[in-house]
Amino acid sequence: MKNKTTAYDKEFKEQVVQYMLDHPDTSCVEASKMFGCHSTTIAE
Repeated sequence: MKNKTTAYDKEFKEQVVQYMLDHPDTSCVEASKMFGCHSTTIAE
């Protein structure tokens, strides 16, 4: 069985980083729900 891997483009990554910088009180879990990805993706 293959593992499903999602590749995020540069624009998506920049949006997430900018959002986290603009909203420092937002947790990775909250942001991951907003952006539709796993929390460890944002935490990295």
